[in-house]
Amino acid sequence: MSKKITIIILMIILFCVNITEVQAEEISVENQNITAIQIEENKTESQNATAVQLEGDNAENQNITTYTLENPGMYVPIDSNMIEIVTSLENNSEILSEYENKEEYLETLKNSGIVLDAVDKLGEEAQKEILVVVSDNKVYLTMPDLNQFTEEDLNTYYSSFIESITDQAKQTQIEIKTKEIYKTENGNVYFHITSEGNIGDIPTKLSTYYTIMNQKLVTIGIRYYNTEIDQNEKEFIEQVKFESLPRDNSYQEEANRITKMMLAIIIIIILVIMAIRSKDEKKIDETITNKEIKSYLKFGGTLSLLWILMLYQIYMGITDIINITSLNVLIAYKVILLVINIIALLLNLYIAIRILIRKPQSVKHIKIGLIVNGIITIISLIVGVILNWQIQGIEINLTNYWTEIRYLLYNILYIVIWILYMSFSQRVKIYYYLEKELNFYTFDRCFKNLKNKITKVYTEIKEKKKLKSKKTKK
Repeated sequence: MSKKITIIILMIILFCVNITEVQAEEISVENQNITAIQIEENKTESQNATAVQLEGDNAENQNITTYTLENPGMYVPIDSNMIEIVTSLENNSEILSEYENKEEYLETLKNSGIVLDAVDKLGEEAQKEILVVVSDNKVYLTMPDLNQFTEEDLNTYYSSFIESITDQAKQTQIEIKTKEIYKTENGNVYFHITSEGNIGDIPTKLSTYYTIMNQKLVTIGIRYYNTEIDQNEKEFIEQVKFESLPRDNSYQEEANRITKMMLAIIIIIILVIMAIRSKDEKKIDETITNKEIKSYLKFGGTLSLLWILMLYQIYMGITDIINITSLNVLIAYKVILLVINIIALLLNLYIAIRILIRKPQSVKHIKIGLIVNGIITIISLIVGVILNWQIQGIEINLTNYWTEIRYLLYNILYIVIWILYMSFSQRVKIYYYLEKELNFYTFDRCFKNLKNKITKVYTEIKEKKKLKSKKTKK
């Protein structure tokens, strides 16, 4: 019994690790616009901003224009001499008459979350640029504003946030220089990072301020092209204001809906397993008296755990495919991801069906399916590395892809353990009619078999030596 419990506990641990890695991977994808580095990548494709409602209002100081960003409830004062590209593109301003594919520019930056983009000059002559990026990630729906965190919680979240950005920065040519928690006099709190690197071929210094307000991550990125960081920039940050908006609690309704749906799925799975066991019980030969054999002739145990995991993988596959269709990436990249995920989905569906087919050849097909699943995981990693290298210029270096490699190793270990289970499990052999009698492989028996083999080989060698010595004497 301890052997069964050990196997089940080990599989649950691996499954949990697998879920954690997948979720980490999903969050990483959803949060692609939280770092200064990724803002640069989005901005390299185009020099514009999203079609989010913006209003330009003249402040008391005639040299300042205050932009109202309704989405995060934010007021941003910008030097009137700077060109705000979002409103200029939306209003079809003559200043940007040389811009082509304006609608595509706006759509691209809308998907990137950029709601304001102000430059001192257009084109390569630009020396300063101010970007405001808003992330609607569901993670922030449950979080309070950053200035409402306790000191302890603020420091804890700051550490994890900075660690995440630092890890992503290692994959690019952007080098982080300084980092701090910056609190303004009007009560706003920011995580402030300065960094250096190249945007295209232009040496660039970056000063980035992150905050959470009104259930959104707001990023203010200031770039300095071929020039030094303005030591007075914090005067600008001090003038940025936020208004408190009513909280959106719809996520709670969604969470309740998901909870109810998961409970319904669990109940359905239990009922299905009970129905399968009832059907299996009717097929058991009445002449069989061994209770353990009778138990193994019914669907259950670790085998049912494998089936449930396959159902979970199918659910995750459908979710991934839906998420991929909404990604704002190159069409070729999206097609490759879709093909890989659809193949993996169909494979997991095939394995789930095969588990329920009680034929000796099912075991072989399940093991082949698991092996192919591992191969697809490896191919997926390789494709991701190549595309990151080609599209984003991320160097092919093991240190840059440690998260992906770790996820791959967990997946391979996960698959290997299941293949070993399908190969040596007594339940599998009885359930799929590979054997009719119990034939356990205990550690004692394995040790005795090994000892007997060694003794046999030693005896044979000894006999050969005796025969050789007799021949020599003659």
